[in-house]
Amino acid sequence: PNYFLYMPPKASKLAREVEDGALDLSTRALTELPMQDIQTLDLKRLDLSYNKLTVIPLGLASLRFLKELDLNNNALQSLPDDIGNLEYLMRLNVSCNNLTRLPLTLANLSHLKWLDLSENPLDQAHLPDSVVGRCSTPKECQKCAVNVVAHLGELLERKVKNDEKKRQKKEEEDRAAAERERREQEEQRLLKKQAKLARQAAATPAAPVEAEGPTPVKAESAIAVQPKPESRKPVVALVLVLVAAVIVGILLGALHLSDTTPEIVLTNALKSVRLLANGL
Repeated sequence: PNYFLYMPPKASKLAREVEDGALDLSTRALTELPMQDIQTLDLKRLDLSYNKLTVIPLGLASLRFLKELDLNNNALQSLPDDIGNLEYLMRLNVSCNNLTRLPLTLANLSHLKWLDLSENPLDQAHLPDSVVGRCSTPKECQKCAVNVVAHLGELLERKVKNDEKKRQKKEEEDRAAAERERREQEEQRLLKKQAKLARQAAATPAAPVEAEGPTPVKAESAIAVQPKPESRKPVVALVLVLVAAVIVGILLGALHLSDTTPEIVLTNALKSVRLLANGL
């Protein structure tokens, strides 16, 4: 059966060039990559070396099972971020390009065993020679793959932490700005309220002023401040005691001079005291 009967011409042509999951598009003088057509293919190896490519468009991630990617001898200035999604990629050749940096997502290539970065103006602050090495032998390329993946992993982790700090700082700044705005709105509300009260006070007529004069004292207050009369009970009791003592003394003296009995004398003394008390 003709499997390519309903395929677009370009896709059909590329599909015919695939051999054992490998597609060789090297030395074609390509300036643009037909990624839309390549995405339809099930590839394990893709050779794009010795072309005139300056950029690789997004879409590499669709080649899930790609194991080898050859991009050497082009004019690439960068690699797409989604190259880090090629989880089965084992061999990557980007030598002889204009790369200064690599995407941090390259740290996700846990199966990468071979990497050639030679002949690129790499930024030493991003990828120093001590990490990359010379990549002049297969062994050095293998070591480069391990070192670069580990180094980019550290940079990626650092970036994630910095991004988190920036996010938290942005949230704090947003909260502070929202708080300032809330306070300003509250101040405006209070100012409007005070202005409204001032207008109401200005519109209210003033109460008449009463003539000055002594403040009348309420009768209850006058009564309350009057001094209480001193109690006479202690004086009366003292007088009664003195008088009783005199009467008893007189009666006792009379008792010696007459035949009157003591009961009668005491009875008369008590009567005299009662009479005197009633008189007081």
